Amino acid sequence: MTLRLGIVPYAYYISWYVIGRPPTSYNLYEKHSGITILDNVIGYKKEKEKSYVFGEDTSYIVIDEENGSYSKKEIEKTDPKYKDLIKGMKELK
Repeated sequence: MTLRLGIVPYAYYISWYVIGRPPTSYNLYEKHSGITILDNVIGYKKEKEKSYVFGEDTSYIVIDEENGSYSKKEIEKTDPKYKDLIKGMKELK
């Protein structure tokens, strides 16, 4: 099932992607196809070349801002790099 996204209330737009809020939690979608990339988004961090979207679990998405590609990664919350990674994250509520 694909979801068509128009102007979405409670949405955050990151280049080719959108963080939208269905009834219960935020999700990351491809902007034009509406395909869900990451469920239960808790926050994001936008930088010049890359953006990061963090899930409730240990997964996060890295978006290449130049070409729009993305990759899904995992990190343990106990990993010392995790604190550096989420530093500056805009939390979604």
